Amino acid sequence: MKRTFTFTAAMGLLTILLFKLHFILMFIPIILCFVYLKKSFRLLGSILMLLIIVSLMYQDFRYDSYQILETKDKEVALKAYGADYQLEFDGYRVLLKSDMDLLAGEYRVTYDKYQFFYQNPNTFSYKKYLRSLGFVDVLESDNCHLELIESHKTLKLPRRDFASSPYQGVYKALVYADKSDLDQKIYHKNGTSHILAISGLHIGLIYGLLYGLISFFNKTRGRWLSLIMVFLYVAMINYPISGLRAFIMLVLGYVAYLSDRKYDLLQSIGLLSLIMMILNPYVIYHTGFQYSFCAVLVIEVIYKPLFKHTPKYFALILLPMVIQLGMLPLTIYHQNTIHLLSFVCNVFSVFLITWVLYALLLYVLCPLEMLLYFADFIYGFIDKINIFFSGMSGFQLTLPSFHMIWVISFYMVLMLYREKKFRRPMVYMIVCLMICMIIYYSLVVEIYFFDIGQGDCMLVRKGFDTLLIDGGRKTENVLIRDVLLKQGISSVDLVMLSHSDMDHLGGLTQIPEMTYKSKLLYKRPNEEKEDFYDLLVSEKIPCRDQVFDFSFCQFECLDYPIGDTYNNASLIGYLTVYDTTVFLTGDIEAEVEERLNLKPVDILKVPHHGSTSSSTPDFIDALSPDNALICVGKNNYGHPSQTVLNRYESRNIPIYKTLDGCVKVWILPFNIYFIKTLN
Repeated sequence: MKRTFTFTAAMGLLTILLFKLHFILMFIPIILCFVYLKKSFRLLGSILMLLIIVSLMYQDFRYDSYQILETKDKEVALKAYGADYQLEFDGYRVLLKSDMDLLAGEYRVTYDKYQFFYQNPNTFSYKKYLRSLGFVDVLESDNCHLELIESHKTLKLPRRDFASSPYQGVYKALVYADKSDLDQKIYHKNGTSHILAISGLHIGLIYGLLYGLISFFNKTRGRWLSLIMVFLYVAMINYPISGLRAFIMLVLGYVAYLSDRKYDLLQSIGLLSLIMMILNPYVIYHTGFQYSFCAVLVIEVIYKPLFKHTPKYFALILLPMVIQLGMLPLTIYHQNTIHLLSFVCNVFSVFLITWVLYALLLYVLCPLEMLLYFADFIYGFIDKINIFFSGMSGFQLTLPSFHMIWVISFYMVLMLYREKKFRRPMVYMIVCLMICMIIYYSLVVEIYFFDIGQGDCMLVRKGFDTLLIDGGRKTENVLIRDVLLKQGISSVDLVMLSHSDMDHLGGLTQIPEMTYKSKLLYKRPNEEKEDFYDLLVSEKIPCRDQVFDFSFCQFECLDYPIGDTYNNASLIGYLTVYDTTVFLTGDIEAEVEERLNLKPVDILKVPHHGSTSSSTPDFIDALSPDNALICVGKNNYGHPSQTVLNRYESRNIPIYKTLDGCVKVWILPFNIYFIKTLN
């Protein structure tokens, strides 16, 4: 096979993803790798795959070991990491986010453990991001104390601060990969945020500038001297993934030049991705890794064949457009927005940012204010262009995420399409995937208990049919609209509102475009919130002692004499999916619990976030749940109460808390269901 490394890398990526689902599944890509590689390459492919698996298991072991390691009051080594700091102790790396100017050296550290909040499926995972960088944990300066034992030298490298420029934050991001003062909202809207990050484009431009300057004086040494200087630059900014990838690609190109061989971009990217996955398998979760490798893949497989005979300058103009089109599946998966005119905006932005970067690099070497004025002048145009395009809201589309399986399949097909041997197996694979997905969505009912902080928000779905129960609190930290889009949902069929407290209703006010065609099921009307209800949905259905049949589940509403509070007026009842019963409780308290005539259930949504005012022993015994689930976040109310937790634990009832991450339930016929915390 011509592209052994490319195919092995594709199988390695699948191995990592399938291993995280279930370790048995990882043998599927291993078998495929062994069957489809030529006999002469099977041993090499097997060794590379084995190294990836061993590295993945080792990384998991290290992370688990760290969780139980006593790390407080330890002596640690401190050094720089971009705009932040890196702590090293007992062989573990921990990121310290701090605005303080610290000295490199040995410190004694005491700290409070960092709590990872808002861990929902397909959304940005800060924990995975840290692991993709090789860190096991993160600390913040507000929650830790550092006592200097022995200093070595000044930690921060001397660098230009661009203080006289209004675009200081942008320039620090462009040159030093320091995004601490960078606002990218406008650029995210236009799909041009990549120009503000250290990427393959930037490394290529830097190499081109250095090569041009050095070769002017000495052509024979221009290439390797430029490579050395690029490496020093990448090292200075702490080896960003896209920058490191671009540098190694340059090195491989130079090796091909020296050996007088044709440079195969796909082989190079395959070999490089294998090396990076062996060193740290979690690198595949880093968006920089994903975007940079997909961009190279699109250039090699789509751009080069289509525009091989196109005039050079016209082809360069088309390059940003082709890359954006090729990366649309990945962009939609991560950002859920595309700007229809972003291709035009990208052409201007990429062309102009080249001159800005050149001016800044020269300014770093020789700080002439004229260079900074030139950079400000050009970047001012970029900023105005992006502001203009971002204001054209009619051209911006919001789209739900594709399932990751389809995103991976798309790029796998791109990667392997040029190998005729794989075209027929790829067709079989896609057909099998489609059949499996159709069976899954037509059979399995999923229930998500989202991690949205202190509040309730549940989603029940089967295929394209959706039921949303409460919407959590209105907050800027996590938007229910974004969480739903990440699940591939652009509209909701039915909304159930347990009661009108803002930790149940508030989040719904952020997503009226998703629910305005929905029906609202509620119990006790709140006159103060009637305007909210009218904005949210098209039809309101008051619910009493009755049974509602939906397309894939049944809800039996329990009626009872309501108390004086909206908590005790909650809509409660049995949600039945196939033969599995979930008891929904809202925020009812002991006063209501005593009045109910209950029957055993499989899963109990614990009332009132685990407050001491609810979950009486008689209530728990009457329901006798197999599993209990608490919707709770960081709060000042003491939820969930340890007394309440003890009541469930003493009855050997497993407890799941959304404080630890989104809890997902998979329900199948014959009372088969699985529960897992997705953290």
